[in-house]
Amino acid sequence: MKRRSVAITLCSCACLVIASCKEQPSLPPDARHGAAVSSKQDLPPRGTASLDSAGLDSILLILVKLEDGVRDGSADKNPAALLLNVSFDSASGCFMVAGKGKGNPSLPRSAGVAGRRMAAAYDAKRWSLYLKAFRDNRNTSFGENISGEIAYSRTLLERTVGDTLLLLLQVPVGSIVVK
Repeated sequence: MKRRSVAITLCSCACLVIASCKEQPSLPPDARHGAAVSSKQDLPPRGTASLDSAGLDSILLILVKLEDGVRDGSADKNPAALLLNVSFDSASGCFMVAGKGKGNPSLPRSAGVAGRRMAAAYDAKRWSLYLKAFRDNRNTSFGENISGEIAYSRTLLERTVGDTLLLLLQVPVGSIVVK
């Protein structure tokens, strides 16, 4: 009996992992208040089977450039649509998003490193909220207040450029709830 309950638990966990990158139905739009991002869990870094670190580094740099174009209102006709097309991986049902974080030089080194990592993760998760809103055809533009929750994400790559930490996250669409 004990083996059976362990087997059921393992099968349930396996099904949950497999279903984690499947899209869930979107929720109806609610009023947007603030720019809050709530994250329940950050999964530890694990590479992907199909991409090496050089491939992930290239994706990170492309996403940073596209996000900067959306943030700065680039000359592209619709930079948000381009970012949405590039960042969504239809095979896994996940967004790949980049985040930037700068440390506070007045803090001790260890606190500055932790602060950079938190700021980069917050920025990447904010981008995933915007991308989910863009994907759901909500009338949301970058810079507008947006809030929501991200149930989990996975860190694929961290890269330091000067005093800025660049972070590449993989966020399953079904784990993003825009409020």
